[in-house]
Amino acid sequence: MDRDPRDIYISASNARTVNGVDVGGAVIGGGVEIFIDRFLTYRNNVSVESSPKLMRTNFENLILKFADEIEKLSAFLLPLKIDFSVARSNFNLEKSSKNIRQWLHPNYKKFQNDIKFIEDRLPGYCYI
Repeated sequence: MDRDPRDIYISASNARTVNGVDVGGAVIGGGVEIFIDRFLTYRNNVSVESSPKLMRTNFENLILKFADEIEKLSAFLLPLKIDFSVARSNFNLEKSSKNIRQWLHPNYKKFQNDIKFIEDRLPGYCYI
């Protein structure tokens, strides 16, 4: 599951500590440049070509095109039998929709320089 790096950056910046561990700091590192380097390192080492058992999709697609993504996932996983009604009942689409396009929200203008830098360095990974 891929996610827009701008949203990853903002989420990590806003939710720094989880159970006393600086998770956000681990994701971001010492700043936006380190974040970009880590992002590229990860993405360059995980590719669909490396395994036919890997399906890549975007978190944004799951939110914005839920039915289509579930259909693609079902086709990819065939012949496994999966009850997607359970997935739908456990997946809070409304709550998750608040975690996409955060970089457009006026509350996060403080990140605008970092977001611009991410867009310049990672244009192919930014969703929309």
